[in-house]
Amino acid sequence: VSTKLSNTLFKEHFTMPKLNSIKNQYNFNITGIQYNFIDNKILTSHAIFKVFLKLGTTAFGGPASHVAMMEEEIVNKRNWLSREKFLDLYGATNLIPGPNSTELAIHLSLERGGVLGLIVGGISFIFPAMLSVLALAIFYTKYGEIPSLSGILIGIKPVIISIVFLALFRLSKTLLKNKINFLFFLIA
Repeated sequence: VSTKLSNTLFKEHFTMPKLNSIKNQYNFNITGIQYNFIDNKILTSHAIFKVFLKLGTTAFGGPASHVAMMEEEIVNKRNWLSREKFLDLYGATNLIPGPNSTELAIHLSLERGGVLGLIVGGISFIFPAMLSVLALAIFYTKYGEIPSLSGILIGIKPVIISIVFLALFRLSKTLLKNKINFLFFLIA
């Protein structure tokens, strides 16, 4: 009887936390008083892991398509950053030598989750690409000389090129909103 009573009292005076997905804010209600706990690192890192694992697994076509997919996922769907902040980070990654999309993924992860987010986002974005390239390299070294399979490998190239052009088109709609940006685009 005392267990039922204590469970009932607990349920009446304490509601389980609920996550507000945009702000990562927990809301507690204890005996009618509202408490907020903002930025739970574990849930933030989990969200970063899911997003960048998805992007690292499904994004094909090189940095241009990666950046377009990151913009769609981070800015449009999840509202983690404003479009202007995203473009500032993208511009900063263009100044650093190395793979732009990987640098951008790591920088976005740092912005969202701090140093822990940087580590989680970087690993979850890089690891699927590393595994897929390793698998393709093993496949190619074993079966690349077979005539029927070489035709399949040649047929993949137009698909990848179309993905890259689609990504560039989406990104250009964001970047080329005024004449000055378009002029710099033509010069570059």
